[in-house]
Amino acid sequence: MNKQKTKNLALMSLFIAIEILMVMIPFLGFIPIGPLRATTLHIPVIIAGIVLGKKQGAMIGLVFGLSSLVINTIQPTITSFVFSPFISGSFWSMVVAIIPRVCIGYVAGFIYEKLKKHTIIAMGLGAF
Repeated sequence: MNKQKTKNLALMSLFIAIEILMVMIPFLGFIPIGPLRATTLHIPVIIAGIVLGKKQGAMIGLVFGLSSLVINTIQPTITSFVFSPFISGSFWSMVVAIIPRVCIGYVAGFIYEKLKKHTIIAMGLGAF
């Protein structure tokens, strides 16, 4: 049991480090497309949800949501008011920035957990 906890802690740390690196490296996590930003940060969140489970996937999603809030506050674009309460002045901007991203990891882990008997199908639907 202790080995499993250590393994999960190491994997959580690895996924958090990957999220932070993707945020910090230009054109890797947030890709500017004109006045908007596309993102690839959902990929490690989905993988964490499938590999580690729904709770840990949600925690990695929280890191994604907080990084989105920080980036949209520090480097605002035309759509940053949606994700930053410091720009819009509304608490709901923080909810929009964090809750859906937490749900990405939770739902991916939940779907995989429910369809675990059919591994390939479970991974595909969890990632979708």
